Amino acid sequence: MPVAIVGIIFGSFLLLFKMLLEHKRQNMALPTVQEGASMKYSELEQRILATVNEAIEPLVARIDELESAQLLASSERLLLGDSDHTKEASRSSQADH
Repeated sequence: MPVAIVGIIFGSFLLLFKMLLEHKRQNMALPTVQEGASMKYSELEQRILATVNEAIEPLVARIDELESAQLLASSERLLLGDSDHTKEASRSSQADH
């Protein structure tokens, strides 16, 4: 019985030692990360926002163009509609005279 207990303890130590060696070997196989290569979350967020803004900039410019054109067209319709009313009013006043 004491031999079984010693065997279990010795086997546990061997298993732990093997796991530690395997862990070290895996860490050595991984490429080392330089200290300055990491970035803060806020820096990453700023880079993402800058990239997104750069990507949508042409779309925003196109939307502005379309809105300006639509505003101009609606202004022209309003002006032309008002001038038609003034022309009709002047015609009817001339017809009355």
